[in-house]
Amino acid sequence: MNVYASHFGLSTGPFGLTPDPAFLYLSPGHREALAAVQCGLLERRGFVTLVGEVGTGKTTLLYSLLSELDKQIDVAFVGFTAQTFEDLLAAALTDLGVTPPVGSRFELLRALNRHLLLRFAEGRTVALVIDEAQNLSDEAFEELRLLSNFETYSQKLLQTVLVGQTELDERLRRPHLRQLRQRVSVRATIAPLSSAETQRYITHRLAQVGGSADLLSRGARRLIGRRAGGIPRQINILCHSALLFAYAAGLRNVPASMARRAIDAMDAHARSRRRIGMLEIAAGSVAAAAALVAVAGGAMRFGARAPDHTAVPSVATSPVPAAVPPPPVAVPPAAVTAPRAPAAVPPAPVAPPPAAVPRPTSADEAAAPTSLPDAGVRPADAAAPARSKPRVTPRFQRPMRMVRTTRRDTDERRSTRTEDSPIFRFPQEVFAFLFGQGGRR
Repeated sequence: MNVYASHFGLSTGPFGLTPDPAFLYLSPGHREALAAVQCGLLERRGFVTLVGEVGTGKTTLLYSLLSELDKQIDVAFVGFTAQTFEDLLAAALTDLGVTPPVGSRFELLRALNRHLLLRFAEGRTVALVIDEAQNLSDEAFEELRLLSNFETYSQKLLQTVLVGQTELDERLRRPHLRQLRQRVSVRATIAPLSSAETQRYITHRLAQVGGSADLLSRGARRLIGRRAGGIPRQINILCHSALLFAYAAGLRNVPASMARRAIDAMDAHARSRRRIGMLEIAAGSVAAAAALVAVAGGAMRFGARAPDHTAVPSVATSPVPAAVPPPPVAVPPAAVTAPRAPAAVPPAPVAPPPAAVPRPTSADEAAAPTSLPDAGVRPADAAAPARSKPRVTPRFQRPMRMVRTTRRDTDERRSTRTEDSPIFRFPQEVFAFLFGQGGRR
């Protein structure tokens, strides 16, 4: 029982949301769609589509039609489309009064074919009505197309009515569903109500429950019709809210102020839903940005810790008297910036030193450290320049092949090439670490 029905002298609530055929209002568009679907079913045209915007009364129109054709047509109504084709077929068989066999799809199709032939022999028509058909998968659409092959030489044994929103037309226009689109013989469309039809719709609903036409004032109807946009479901929601506000205020009719309050309540609810949606999107964006920043920061920190294997200029060998060699000095490659002078030794009466050996030019000679000859050199070889003996350098200190040999060149290259940032330089350093010059394979 409606809470305000007795207050306004009504038998029940006039603006419910269920598809009750008793409240069906046949506008010119609804009447045309009803006639098209009825013609497609009675003439066994195969596929029929009924398309309309959300809340335009498609299900109410369909219920009204099926209740009129109950004596001529056996109807299987499927309203839940988020299921496999086998489940959909089993639901249709159950609605037709046939126990679905347990087994494969072949068993289900054979049971359906047997029932279709039986009803055709009795002169009855079998119709499969699928509501919310825009949610069907492409596989289900293709299987439904194959069901239309149940036919005789002159007539289709199964009539299929696809009821859905405007997205159903968009789905059927896709290239891979063109075979199904070509088999649709009847297309019916329900459009929103006009402003005059909205006024007549409200009057019709009130008359069905014994209400007068002036229960809602002209201003209230005008506001509701403008806000609802000709959608019957929206009209029902706004009229119900306006009657509820008027009942709470103790009024006997609904003025424009109550209709305005109903509209404000609907808009506030819509704004809150939009705000929640925007907050969810913003939260997701912030989380994604934070994740990217964390990844980039971790990569930069990891790259900053990587050792710098930039080549260091070598120390040129200096001629030292062979009689008194100084002890070798170990110099870390990363700390040397200029050649280190040899340790001072007291003068000795030896032969004048030969000319200075030129600085090595190759990368291998530049990277090799300086070593001095043994103290027990023969007098005949004392005048010869000291020969450098290469020292084995640990692998992690070996210079890279792909890097320049001077710190100045490296700094210039870093300032002009973005790929030498820590993020981009780290893979190169790992490659040089594993396959560097003189390293083991």
